Amino acid sequence: MGRVVEVRVPGDLWPSRSDWRGRVVAVHCSPGSRVSEGDPLAEVEIEKAVLVVESPASGVVVEVGVAPGDEVGPGDVIARLEVPEQ
Repeated sequence: MGRVVEVRVPGDLWPSRSDWRGRVVAVHCSPGSRVSEGDPLAEVEIEKAVLVVESPASGVVVEVGVAPGDEVGPGDVIARLEVPEQ
């Protein structure tokens, strides 16, 4: 069994705006699916841009915390992955 990694909406892309919110426009994973590092997990629309949230590691999705239409902000959990111990 591996360790669980939380995939969060990155907040460092807008350091001067701590109050921004985005809307999930697509989710590209589901519980039980295998993902590789760099695979797109979700897309979040922020103002006029779309942020693709990528998997930080290879593993298995154990939980998806968002659905299309959900409002999210910096640090919100998109998914949880089980990744092999290093």
